[in-house]
Amino acid sequence: MSIKDKTIQNREQILDIIRRSTVCRVGLIVDGAPLILPMNFGFRDPYLYFHSSPKSAKLDQLRACPEVCVEMDIEHELQKGKLPCGWTMRFESVIGYGTAEILTDPEDKRVGLAAVMEQYGGTADGIPDKAVDGVAIIRIRLNQLTGRSNLTGPQASESAE
Repeated sequence: MSIKDKTIQNREQILDIIRRSTVCRVGLIVDGAPLILPMNFGFRDPYLYFHSSPKSAKLDQLRACPEVCVEMDIEHELQKGKLPCGWTMRFESVIGYGTAEILTDPEDKRVGLAAVMEQYGGTADGIPDKAVDGVAIIRIRLNQLTGRSNLTGPQASESAE
């Protein structure tokens, strides 16, 4: 199966993968080199939200270069084949590009915290003002999304011996 065959064309299917993901890897540039950070997140189309310590070095890095790449993946399962090149991995994944900003408005931060809590089945009801004031919230506006899916088993051609 080619990469083109694995491309997801349906936007709702791409958004569903994001909603079912539990980790988002955020790629940023630090001193000219790539850095990938696995993070908990929340999603409210077209935004991803992340929480962080206000003293985190990643905040300075995002201020210096707010353009980011994100990746999420689900449904991982190794599919062994009869021949070595017949093995494959089942998966669904999303890659996105966007621009990060660090929120300062308390109500915007609450929206971000609520999105993170909802991603994992929780609620943001009752978050004290002190907690909102003491956390940094990063919001990434997703400008581009692509999805891939490989939920089939090993290739039929691998059975030729």
